[in-house]
Amino acid sequence: MGTTHADYFRGDVPVTRPLGADEVADAYERNTGLVIVETFRELGLAPTRCPACWWRITGRSPGAPIPFAAVERARVLEMLARMDVIQRAVAPDAPRPRRS
Repeated sequence: MGTTHADYFRGDVPVTRPLGADEVADAYERNTGLVIVETFRELGLAPTRCPACWWRITGRSPGAPIPFAAVERARVLEMLARMDVIQRAVAPDAPRPRRS
């Protein structure tokens, strides 16, 4: 995508699987965290190397030890999503980001 994307991510932004109805009904917050961990493990990503992910259906998860940093990461993720939508509208065949 560009330098901002490369500064924060080394490829596509991870997207979790949707939570099941049973996961939403019982211990929603805990299950949300477990699904994020599951996604990072399946993709072989270290949370220290990838600062956020998209929750399928429900939104974004910017992880950070300091609240201000989490807000900054959420804003960057939103900006990157807008940039991607515009790029895909202009050049639908543009290459996807590559993991390094």
